Amino acid sequence: MIKSLREKVRKSFFPDKTVEAVIDIDFEALKRQGFRVILLDIDNTLVPHGTHSADESALKIRDTLDNIGLAPVVCSNAKSERLFSFSGSLDVECIKDAKKPAPHAINDFMQRNDIKADEIIMIGDQLITDVLAARRAGIPVILCEPISKKEVFYVRLKRPLERLLVWIGGKDIFNALREVKIDSL
Repeated sequence: MIKSLREKVRKSFFPDKTVEAVIDIDFEALKRQGFRVILLDIDNTLVPHGTHSADESALKIRDTLDNIGLAPVVCSNAKSERLFSFSGSLDVECIKDAKKPAPHAINDFMQRNDIKADEIIMIGDQLITDVLAARRAGIPVILCEPISKKEVFYVRLKRPLERLLVWIGGKDIFNALREVKIDSL
């Protein structure tokens, strides 16, 4: 029973790879693997929580993706006004009403744009929203460390649950995800 629970937790809540920050991802390797679209969470992935416009780091990531030929798309649970403000400042498309961890908005986006599951990847900072949404949508996912310790209360409530999920799934296995090579995603 415990083995089964561990496997279920890993399948739903463990990403394919972990990194310290989005900028640490080898996007050229993702491109070589056939990825075309990079779904990017906003809060604590690209910028600190609550930020309404792209900062220098987010713009650099967007430029890197553009130069490689990858399409960045913002995929966030942020309210529409803030989501449009942020994605507009980056001049990229966004998925509104993402409602992560539900996969519907991601699946609808993929269908509307004729994108296969092996051509799109999610990047985010939360196991319970970003990773689970990607798993439910059947796409790969990279988890980054949160940019800031300052988080809204409902995210702070999820962090102990995330630590519990890592413990149940196996901390050693989770920590080993940092060593996964991009070429194996």
